Amino acid sequence: MFIIGIAIKGCIRIIGRCLAASVLLAIMGQSLGKAQEAKCQNSTVADAWGPKIAEQAKSFLTELQKAVESNDAAKVARLVQYPVSVYGTGRQSKISRESDFIQKYSSIITPKVRKAILSQSAEYLFGNYQGMMIGRGYIWFQPEANGRMRIITINTDAP
Repeated sequence: MFIIGIAIKGCIRIIGRCLAASVLLAIMGQSLGKAQEAKCQNSTVADAWGPKIAEQAKSFLTELQKAVESNDAAKVARLVQYPVSVYGTGRQSKISRESDFIQKYSSIITPKVRKAILSQSAEYLFGNYQGMMIGRGYIWFQPEANGRMRIITINTDAP
């Protein structure tokens, strides 16, 4: 319980810095979208999950970025935990098989999702008890029981 309390305090501290940076940018006349994209001082993954998982998350992000950059639908599909929830255009769907993910790849990894993945810095990756988040919630991933990182949720319409 003590360790969870420390992790929560660390997340709150870092989220507070990010929020302060966003507010300052908004006050300075930047759009809200630009304010939300302000880089935080560091990743929150180690605070929430520990340094070992933080390193695994960075490696996973790099692997995902390479697969997305090369449009390798099969490789991306292998990085997904099935069934995976896909949210978009006001509805939720479950993709149960790798072959279905590959078939629907272009409607799942949309240009917005692709941009979020490719522009995510490992140094500014957000993590909490739910997992690690890419962009403003486009992709959520976490370790499986066997320790391998897998995508658990995709939000094609994240803010």
